[in-house]
Amino acid sequence: MQPAETHATPSRRALRPRGVEALYALSVDWLARARVEGGGPPYVKVGHGVVLYFVDELESWLAARRQTSTAETPANDNARRVGRRARREAAVA
Repeated sequence: MQPAETHATPSRRALRPRGVEALYALSVDWLARARVEGGGPPYVKVGHGVVLYFVDELESWLAARRQTSTAETPANDNARRVGRRARREAAVA
């Protein structure tokens, strides 16, 4: 890991995608796809190719998806499913 993977400010700590992958097991590829399609954790683009995830926002996003059973549906799962269905239908039409 490069030293620049973690960025700190006096009040908030931020991670680059590789740092998120290392600490939270969310792959860099999945994070990139989620930035395009939506449904992922909030992020900030701070420069050309530089994406940061604030740790407090990332942990809040993860906490909102906490489940105790496979029968539970994550909060935004239906919205993503509808979006995928709409894209498939548009591709067929």
